[in-house]
Amino acid sequence: MAILSTLIRYPLIASATLACMLASDAHVNAAHNIDMNNSYALHSGAKALDEQWQPNGTLYFNKSQLLSAPSKKLPYAAKRIDALVGEAISGGTATASTAAKTDKLNPKFNLHCADAVLTINAGDTALFNCQSRIVDGFKGTLHLSLASSLPGAKLSHREIEAGQPFTLEVPTQNKTQWGEYVFTLTGHKESLLKQESVTLKILPPGVQPYSFSNDEPMNIVDNGATAQESEIFVSQQMSTFSLAVDLAVSHSWRSDLAIELLSPSGSVHTLHNRNGGSGDDINGHYQIDTFNGENAYGIWRLRIIDKAPGNVGELRNWQLRFDGCSSQQAGEHRQLR
Repeated sequence: MAILSTLIRYPLIASATLACMLASDAHVNAAHNIDMNNSYALHSGAKALDEQWQPNGTLYFNKSQLLSAPSKKLPYAAKRIDALVGEAISGGTATASTAAKTDKLNPKFNLHCADAVLTINAGDTALFNCQSRIVDGFKGTLHLSLASSLPGAKLSHREIEAGQPFTLEVPTQNKTQWGEYVFTLTGHKESLLKQESVTLKILPPGVQPYSFSNDEPMNIVDNGATAQESEIFVSQQMSTFSLAVDLAVSHSWRSDLAIELLSPSGSVHTLHNRNGGSGDDINGHYQIDTFNGENAYGIWRLRIIDKAPGNVGELRNWQLRFDGCSSQQAGEHRQLR
């Protein structure tokens, strides 16, 4: 309280005290000042303040000199602080972190095709749309090549600039052997080489894809005495060329389960036979040739039985995907069970 009273009674002492505080802070060698135009600049004002301090202890405080301390010109025009956010400033020296980021850049490229698999009939032409993708500013000319076991396949370009698109065209004839063909695309520049593979599935003339599904959930009885069945009615008269089955089952101990598929003609194929240990669920894709040549028309049955106690589950959904040669539309699609 005595100090406060002294400062009030002697204003000169109060001014000297304030100046000492300012002079002490000035030894950080920089003072920040907001200009009249609300712009940001960095001033070196320590010297201007130090010159006011005399060895004999007498302080001469000049407010105009403090505010007009000489400023150091920066390599960019003064701007509002918020305007500098995200802006690259030239004229400085790269920091260690900036240099590290630069060192981590790894310019390269990748090849990518929009479709990894295409399906056509013999006699049709397949077209794969592909792209060279740039990473970390890679530049240069890429040399392209193709490995194929099917005559007539060709690339639209042999050389492209990195980042440009290109295509793979595969013509076929009616007599082209049906099946799956793999094409390997290669791009390289000097020692940098990248590859991308695509698959073409060729069906005989007249063979078309068909899909039928049952999305009705069915609870699986724990340790059931008899198998349960879920059904799909295939309404298309067609000769089966190939068949794929997609199956989704939730169960807390999948090796309890045995699952079979029955065709309308009575043929049976085992999809799952108590394998998988204590793992959960079955999300399977099965490519089957057991039913090739059969007429797909009629009721297909999925037969499931739980052969051990203590764990329960549910058939969520299943789907049949045919490639077949159709003769006529036999009836409306219907699900029986």
